[in-house]
Amino acid sequence: MFLALILLVGSLAVLGQHVSLGVRAADEARLRTKAEEFATTKMNEVLAGIEPLQTVGEAPLQGDDGLWSYSMTVAAGPAEGLLDVSVTVLHEGLGDGTNEAFRLQQFVRDPAVLLDAEVSASSGGTL
Repeated sequence: MFLALILLVGSLAVLGQHVSLGVRAADEARLRTKAEEFATTKMNEVLAGIEPLQTVGEAPLQGDDGLWSYSMTVAAGPAEGLLDVSVTVLHEGLGDGTNEAFRLQQFVRDPAVLLDAEVSASSGGTL
């Protein structure tokens, strides 16, 4: 009887740890998904011209809990006329280990090059 009780208590402890691990994994997946959504949204805002195409240091991001921030870097790309745009979204937990970061990188045509080509074409110049 005593052995059965020890086995029951041990089994409950192991099951409790598994449940805790599952809850933590679900929280991490939820945060990762939110970070991906925020990064994609910010990149789309930049590509649509809603946000300027410029480097941004860490700035607050509107989130459910106010713990989200983002940064954006704009650098020369691998070819002329391309820019390397990178958006990083960060969630700072409240010391409970729920931090998450996601980085989205995309090559974008440089709007200045497109504008120069448009001006040249309208003035009768060749590309």
